[in-house]
Amino acid sequence: MAFVSVGSVITSLVFTLGPILNMILREGLERAESDVRKVEKEIEKKKDKELNGSGGVS
Repeated sequence: MAFVSVGSVITSLVFTLGPILNMILREGLERAESDVRKVEKEIEKKKDKELNGSGGVS
């Protein structure tokens, strides 16, 4: 009988907390992706600046 009640508790927790955890995970991934895009843009700007800045100097 204890096995059935433990299974019921786990199922109810997953059913109620699953959507909340999914939302938190999705928002975290979106935030991480936006941070990665910002860093990529900054790296591209630095590369362009280095290429354009040192291109005319001999």
